[in-house]
Amino acid sequence: YAHPRPSPDGSRFAYVAWDLGAMPWDATRLWVAPFEGGATADTASHALVAGGDGDTSVLQPAWHPSGALYFVSDATTTSSVPGTQATRS
Repeated sequence: YAHPRPSPDGSRFAYVAWDLGAMPWDATRLWVAPFEGGATADTASHALVAGGDGDTSVLQPAWHPSGALYFVSDATTTSSVPGTQATRS
């Protein structure tokens, strides 16, 4: 896990995860989870926002004050890495 970021209103947090054996620059997933205070291993309420195809790297999530979530991804075939806005759920 990396890059935990609380939302501006404190109700959710975004984080990046990847599988053992993969490097973060190879394949990661961006998740958004409700912030309920306290640790839990139950990830059923976490929403996959980006990545997860085994070939996309997603890094550096950042919340805008409006609640929009931005992140960097290599999902495009262009030579530059654009910022992307995730939809709110």
